[in-house]
Amino acid sequence: MSGQAPLPTVDNRILRVWANCNRYPLGRYVFSQIFARVAPFNAVIRPRVLEARPGRARIAMQERRRLQQHLRSVHAGALFTLAESTSGLAMAASVPDSARIIVTDISINFLKKAHGLLTAEGTCDIPDATVQQRHEVHVTISDESGDEVARATIAWVVGPRPGR
Repeated sequence: MSGQAPLPTVDNRILRVWANCNRYPLGRYVFSQIFARVAPFNAVIRPRVLEARPGRARIAMQERRRLQQHLRSVHAGALFTLAESTSGLAMAASVPDSARIIVTDISINFLKKAHGLLTAEGTCDIPDATVQQRHEVHVTISDESGDEVARATIAWVVGPRPGR
């Protein structure tokens, strides 16, 4: 798009794997499977990674019986997991391999019952990973009609890995 500054490039393994996977027809599916295996807890929501780039990630999750609570809508824990994993991917795609990211705080607001295909979008500023600092990722989760069902803010401590 003209008029917009290009995103800073970050050399990290996640972006390299994402780029390599996206060269093939089933690349996003393969990346999503890798993503779920690297963080095994995420596998329960069956994440479908739609986008991964510095400062932004999008992940979809389909409602299914296993993710519902007694009110027959998606359980708050599943929405929480979707928000946290989306924020983690956005942050991890924003820092070099030499950085470490650790989640420290999560705040989530549930705005309405969640049904169907849900898409989480996480955005953050590109952090300076050479010094340890707190950074926030803002995540919105929307249903198929575009209605926002949840909104989260996830705080991460970002900095160099010890010994580097």
